[in-house]
Formats: sequence, structure tokens, C-alpha cells
Amino acid sequence: MDIRELTNELFDFSIANQEGSIELEEPATVEDAVGDYLSEFYGSLEENGYLINFDAIKWKEKKISIHTNFFSRILNNLLSNILKYADKDQEVIMAMIYKSHEVGISLENTIKESKKLSEKTGIGLMNVQMMMEKMNGRLEVIEKDSTFKVILWFKEER
Repeated sequence: MDIRELTNELFDFSIANQEGSIELEEPATVEDAVGDYLSEFYGSLEENGYLINFDAIKWKEKKISIHTNFFSRILNNLLSNILKYADKDQEVIMAMIYKSHEVGISLENTIKESKKLSEKTGIGLMNVQMMMEKMNGRLEVIEKDSTFKVILWFKEER
């Protein structure tokens, strides 16, 4: 990790760790709230030579509220992690998950064999967790064998 990446992670930490609540955007359909961000995320992965499976990105009329700055920082963090740790020869799977009162954005990849767990600081995912909590959401991390998956869970708004 270079000094710039560490500085960015520490800056995100200071933002996410601020006391008090934040003001979220007005509730919008999932597509309106995050569609453009996910398109940019897809484009960045594609530009970097990754295979992307986005067949499970389906838009429903459910609404969520986000903080645009936090959501952008979260995706930048997750993109950085994929670029550092994901195997380019395996698909990055992007999916939407709909539950009764939650909407999830799932990102799954295969971990490069050459990347050791000791190379990770964990600061980035901790920042994502704190930013999701500030947006009344949560982060779910699933690591099994060589598969790494994160799900960004947002509370469904009425």
C-alpha cells in the first residue's frame, strides 16, 4: 500500500467516524439512487481488464436513501480493493438482492492467489462499515475459500 492510498483511507476514516448524524438524500428508486454509480463502477472494472457479470442487476421499484458522497467513497474503496486483490481471470459478479425491508448491492470476486491476507490493513472495509451505518445500512462481508463478497444493505424507504 502506498502513502496516498493510506492517506485516503485515513481521510475516509475521519469522515465516517465523525459524531452525529448525516442528512441523506430524499428516498429514490434503487436505479435512480445508485444506477449511475454502478455504471461507473462497471466501466472502471472494464477499463482495468476485469470480466464482469451483471446479469443479476435487476431494478425494482423499491426506494432507498443514500448520502451521495459516502456512497461514492464506498464504491471507490471497493473498486480499489478489487483492483488490488481480485483475480482478473475470474468474473466480478455484481447483483441486486431484494428482501422484505432491505435492498442489497452485492459484489463478489475471486481473490488473487498471490495476495496474502497480511497485505490487507482492514481500514477500508471498516470505513465502508461506518459509512453504511451512518446511512442506516450495514455491510456484510463473506469470505470463503478464494471467494470474497461484500453486500451493501440499505433500509427500504417508503
